[in-house]
Amino acid sequence: MDSTASSGVNDSTEVDSQNEASFNKKHTKANGDEIQRSSCDCTRSHKWAHTFHHPMSSESKLAYLSQTQSMNAFYKLSGSKSSAEDFAAHHVHILDDNQFNDLCRKAKVQPTVLLNDKRQKNEIRQQKVKIQQLKAEVFRLRQSEAQLEQYEHRSVKTLKKELRMRRNEVADLSIKIQNAAREENEWVRRSTSCLESFKPFTGIPW
Repeated sequence: MDSTASSGVNDSTEVDSQNEASFNKKHTKANGDEIQRSSCDCTRSHKWAHTFHHPMSSESKLAYLSQTQSMNAFYKLSGSKSSAEDFAAHHVHILDDNQFNDLCRKAKVQPTVLLNDKRQKNEIRQQKVKIQQLKAEVFRLRQSEAQLEQYEHRSVKTLKKELRMRRNEVADLSIKIQNAAREENEWVRRSTSCLESFKPFTGIPW
């Protein structure tokens, strides 16, 4: 009885061991297939990336490939929809020496270009101001020219009459100025006489 039970236990243990070994073998093979496929995916994604980098050394390329394969295997085993393409999307088109040097040259030239643009804008603004000033001067000269043309079309008799009127206006203004000066002198004389009459009462020296 005991031997039969012991035999049954041993058979069950042996079956479990075989099942576990079979499961591990399948799991290991699946992992190997996934890693191999991820390597192909990684190689394709590396060609599709679009970030600029200077040419990497052989050691850097191997390290990058190894890291990408590891990330792809991790995403596959974890059941995530992400892949090494997400990781490689930040690493792109590899620049050669000429492209890299051209990019550096453009980066250095950019500040100079901006300064030149700013200076040109200032010059354009100053030119616009000068143009506005010249337009105003041209308008004033045209008005003066129009007035001269009006005088040219007038007869000599009319001009003499207008000149006589202007002279009469000047004479009238001269008379008014003389009268105003005479009145002011008279007011000063009266004020002085009035103050002289009050001098004995105030005791103020004048």
